[in-house]
Amino acid sequence: DRRDLHSFPTRRSSDLRLTGVEKDALSEINAETLNIPSTVTAFGGQVLPSLKNIVVAEENAVFFTKDGVLFSRTEAEDKNVLVLYPAAAEAESYVIPIDTVEIAEEAFANVARLKTLVLQDGIEKIASFAVKTAANPMEIAFAFYTAPTEIGESAFYLDGANGNVFYFRSTEDYEAVSAIQPAFADRSAL
Repeated sequence: DRRDLHSFPTRRSSDLRLTGVEKDALSEINAETLNIPSTVTAFGGQVLPSLKNIVVAEENAVFFTKDGVLFSRTEAEDKNVLVLYPAAAEAESYVIPIDTVEIAEEAFANVARLKTLVLQDGIEKIASFAVKTAANPMEIAFAFYTAPTEIGESAFYLDGANGNVFYFRSTEDYEAVSAIQPAFADRSAL
């Protein structure tokens, strides 16, 4: 009934506030720059193959960038979650900062130039499909003394890319990771 349509309140665009971005809501857009306003407090995994730059409003209490990578703050002051690495960034290697406790789903999706990824101590969780790329072969170094307590299924989904290499400090480290995520025991699954 047309009368019902007129009963909805109208709002000015200045009254609307973006508070979150659902998983894959922006995926596959060709934007080179992502601007996150101060009002955004949730950001789901995205596949943004053209993304080179991430800009977060200084007033945002949840998100920030560090060396061009999107992070979210946790309740612990010195612990952060790696949310999104710009897929089209120029760097060929990236060392995940020591204060990172989690790598979010699709954090490294379709990374075009990244060839080497180093995971350091302090990471407690690696989400499913955290590293999801077939763009190029990758070398992933597990440079930690304590394995994460949680590694999601297909956390390193390299989609059949040839030449992928995983480095571990020792056989014990490999066995610890394999115990958490059995796919590592079956190398054909990687």
